[in-house]
Amino acid sequence: LLKHTVSHEICESAFEITQEFGVELWIYCDHDWHVGRITPFVEREQNTIGFKAVFENNLCDVFGMAAKLVIVGNPAIIEELEPVAMATFGKQVSATKSKPRFLDITAQEANKGSVVKELAKILSIPAAEIAVIGDGLNDVLMFEQAGFSIAMGQAEAKVKNAANIITKANTEEGFAHAIEKFIL
Repeated sequence: LLKHTVSHEICESAFEITQEFGVELWIYCDHDWHVGRITPFVEREQNTIGFKAVFENNLCDVFGMAAKLVIVGNPAIIEELEPVAMATFGKQVSATKSKPRFLDITAQEANKGSVVKELAKILSIPAAEIAVIGDGLNDVLMFEQAGFSIAMGQAEAKVKNAANIITKANTEEGFAHAIEKFIL
């Protein structure tokens, strides 16, 4: 639909923050996921999503091509680091925790809320007629733009509070339940 990249300067600043806090930086470019080292977090994610990360001897080589940066670490460190990142980047980026150990950073225009607006425009329908489902803090902007929002049962309170409806958890087939009960 759209492509917005994170600037080279933001990538450099994010890299510096990860060095300062002792956490990881993952960079997503087009269809690839780039990492500077293979760690237990990387191995876990590879098993979860079913594809391998691209190891870069010099992660700086992909700066400026990034669709998304993910700062990865212990949830307590990510919690401490989040306000530092927000103060560093300000309104230049959209930064949200997708999971307690992931801080996602994208270009300001590249968030799920913007996708809902663009999809509505492409389909020539009001955003109020779009239904969405999510479970992460990065879904809240999407909930705000769509006409009907469904939070997964395992979502944290802030996500549930932003949704119109809460379905069952993913371990209870919550997505299928939501489609059958609220969409069809």
